[in-house]
Amino acid sequence: MGRTSKSLIGNRYGKLLVTEFIGRNDHQNSRWFCVCDCGGTTEVMYQNLIQGKVKSCGCMKRGRKPPAST
Repeated sequence: MGRTSKSLIGNRYGKLLVTEFIGRNDHQNSRWFCVCDCGGTTEVMYQNLIQGKVKSCGCMKRGRKPPAST
């Protein structure tokens, strides 16, 4: 019987908003498509999201800032 993951769509983790379930990798880990506050996108494994290991698309490391709101 296959493993199922709780839907994360609509949840926010750090600067990331989960928008889509992508599928599973070779190790059966679920992968999620996320949109960052800066406008970037990234694919993140379930465990990395819920454990707080990934909080942005990488913009925090690169120093990219989110667009200014008016």
